[in-house]
Amino acid sequence: MKRLLLSFIFLMSLCFADENSGFFIGVETGFSKGVFVDKDNLTISKLDENGDYVFDKIKDISNDSAFKFGYRFSKMHRIYTSIGYGKRFNVNSRVITPTNTGTRDYTYKSKTFSLDFALGYDFTPSLTQSIKGLLGFYGGYSSFNMQNQDLVIRQNSIDSYIYKSIASGFLYGLKAGFILDLSINNEIELSARYTQRRYKQALLNPDELAFKPTTKDLGIYLGYAYKF
Repeated sequence: MKRLLLSFIFLMSLCFADENSGFFIGVETGFSKGVFVDKDNLTISKLDENGDYVFDKIKDISNDSAFKFGYRFSKMHRIYTSIGYGKRFNVNSRVITPTNTGTRDYTYKSKTFSLDFALGYDFTPSLTQSIKGLLGFYGGYSSFNMQNQDLVIRQNSIDSYIYKSIASGFLYGLKAGFILDLSINNEIELSARYTQRRYKQALLNPDELAFKPTTKDLGIYLGYAYKF
């Protein structure tokens, strides 16, 4: 029985063996145009001329970087796992309004970033001897971190408020592009990607204000991989 099992494993390895198979590690970075929506409408996009909050969609340029580790089954198929960090959006808004005792200087700042843990699959058919096509999809877990700061300066007082929160959720996306083989062990990748992140409701502390974020990003990414 033991010999039969070993023989089966050996035969399966021969069936799936490929001169282009093996492990790889890589890094990637890119920029995307992002849209942020708060389902509970508690995220401030700006201040109006009276210093009052305005709730709206937030659009900003996002920057993402990731480390990935994967395995190539053949020239055309590979899977990988990745760990990524991304700046989702920054908001800075300031309004100075007159009051009965002088002026009120009101500043609002919001910074956010995400941590992503994803699994992905890529279809990489050969187009030329050194260029492959790239079609893939990915999905996984995402953590959304937000920090808001309100600063109000009046004639006789300065009030500062800081709100922090971490929301958890999931991400999924699609990508398409090209892979250029630089050598047997080195390749670079250029792709366009669409990624959506959906998060569960979280609380902005210390006032425990609820919010439920969703982000949508479309961008261009450049990557490098070393093939073992």
